[in-house]
Amino acid sequence: MQGGQEIARDLLGRLLDKAEAQQSPVAARRPQIRVTDQVVRGYVSGGMDPDVRVELHATLEHWQSGGLLDLKWVRFEAGNLLERIYLTERGAAEGFQLLGRLSKADVVQTARRNLTEVFDALSVDWMRLWLTDALAALDERATVPGHLLPADPEKLGWLLQSLTGIVDKGDEELAMRVFSKRYLLDSKLFERHVKSWVAKLYRKYGAQGVEAWTASEFASLGPVASPFTRLRAADTADSADTADMTNPDHPRLDSIYGELLSDDDALAEIGIVISGEDISFCGPLTLMVAGHMVDCSVFPRGLSLDSATLLDALIVNLPVQRILSIENKANYRHYIAQERQDDELVVYAGGFHSPHKRKFLAKLRESLFSAPRQSEPSLWHWGDLDYGGILILHSLRASVWPEVHAWRMEPEWVDEFRQYVLPMRPDYRAKLQRLLASGQYRDQHPLVQKLLEVDGILEQEAFIT
Repeated sequence: MQGGQEIARDLLGRLLDKAEAQQSPVAARRPQIRVTDQVVRGYVSGGMDPDVRVELHATLEHWQSGGLLDLKWVRFEAGNLLERIYLTERGAAEGFQLLGRLSKADVVQTARRNLTEVFDALSVDWMRLWLTDALAALDERATVPGHLLPADPEKLGWLLQSLTGIVDKGDEELAMRVFSKRYLLDSKLFERHVKSWVAKLYRKYGAQGVEAWTASEFASLGPVASPFTRLRAADTADSADTADMTNPDHPRLDSIYGELLSDDDALAEIGIVISGEDISFCGPLTLMVAGHMVDCSVFPRGLSLDSATLLDALIVNLPVQRILSIENKANYRHYIAQERQDDELVVYAGGFHSPHKRKFLAKLRESLFSAPRQSEPSLWHWGDLDYGGILILHSLRASVWPEVHAWRMEPEWVDEFRQYVLPMRPDYRAKLQRLLASGQYRDQHPLVQKLLEVDGILEQEAFIT
């Protein structure tokens, strides 16, 4: 049960909220509260504890004597039953300090100062984009933009500490609780209060529209890249309003990848992980693991290895002509049991390829293309015939497999399995139409047009039903 002082503080807080919400000065239109049972339980009806009532009145009268409030009592009930409470100009000026709160103006000023102080330290491109937007919104709205910043100054502080930590750790991969302990001095604080904010900001600013690398450009990057690194900032590219949407040299800047990333996926992109990851694959691959030769072809249904073990291993032999990435687990299992060829390595994707899976695919590609062969090796991906499947294919092209081809993702498969087509929502149609508007996805335009024509999508499971 609340005491009288707590109720008084709550009433003062409500008055201050009213003062901040109204446009006119306090002197012109004093914020007020009518004291009813809905505002203070049992106050008018008599159900309120007498001692609490006495304490409430004493606290409010003390603030009245200090010039913070004006009290209006019910006629003939002075000192016993309040009708209204008014906030004075002095109360509006001093009330926040009394309650240990910051006014909206103070919160905005503090947030702006804190963002400005870390601007140089947050040198990563996507963080700079966020900072620029957040500072502009603070100036334009004179309030904290809830979609860009935590309104709570303490939580904003934790967010800025975490972003600074992400810059500080660089490419080092850390378990989430280790990261939290190192940079927030509490192993659970990041997960409880900051994780969702960092993931949200990365999805919006870090996982924006990307261009596919050409083979020559990819070679200059090294073995692996993030599919979310090739951003075109507004000051270096044609604006979305004027760019030629059919010209692949002028792709539109869209946050289309980010919306499909979970919080954990987004954090994995910046090197903060919950736990280790296993990678599943099947085919003729010989590895040197901790000084031991491991022939993976002896596992007819494939195997899963810890990503760290797999990435540390040396590829000794990869006698395959093609590598196939499969998005769905059921299709992966069915394919390796029923269809996989002897000269083929199959890798389970599980949605967007994680950083570890991209590194593994990069190792496979490097080994595949470096060995002498009679014919050119090939890289393929089989995904859902939908918006997400197209983006996953494109992210592979943009990050580790610039030569990747779509497999069983041609529009004729939609007709083949028409009875399994799932209807799409109007907002989903708009997403597909965004892909048609960009030359980045030109090779998938026939599929997109077919999906729009049938007003539906086709999941991989249709192939094995």
